[in-house]
Amino acid sequence: MKLFAVCTTAIATLCFPALIAASPLTVESPNPNSHTWSFKLFPSRHCKGVATTYQGRGSTGCRADIPKGVAAGYMSLGVDPKCTIALYRDATCSTGKKGIDLHKASQKCKRVKGIKHNMRSFEVTCS
Repeated sequence: MKLFAVCTTAIATLCFPALIAASPLTVESPNPNSHTWSFKLFPSRHCKGVATTYQGRGSTGCRADIPKGVAAGYMSLGVDPKCTIALYRDATCSTGKKGIDLHKASQKCKRVKGIKHNMRSFEVTCS
């Protein structure tokens, strides 16, 4: 009986390869790590001073590597629509969250609106 099953499988594979190749159908789920982003942060609201460029793929988790812990202005270099970027007032991404719109690449300086304090950390989240 086992020999019959092996022979039947072998014949089906040789005679009907399209049936074997077509099943099972696998569908890949979207990979959030394939979404790219790039932006600059400036120490002043007028984008004066030395800019720090950040770029990557997918979500980052909290990042507090902003030089001197100060970001008041920003400029988009291109951010995937499936990613959002938030700046925070503290170094642990827990206080003073401000979402910033970086989806349109632009060489125009934008200031972080509605803040009285400099932003000290950021987090990128991609879905």
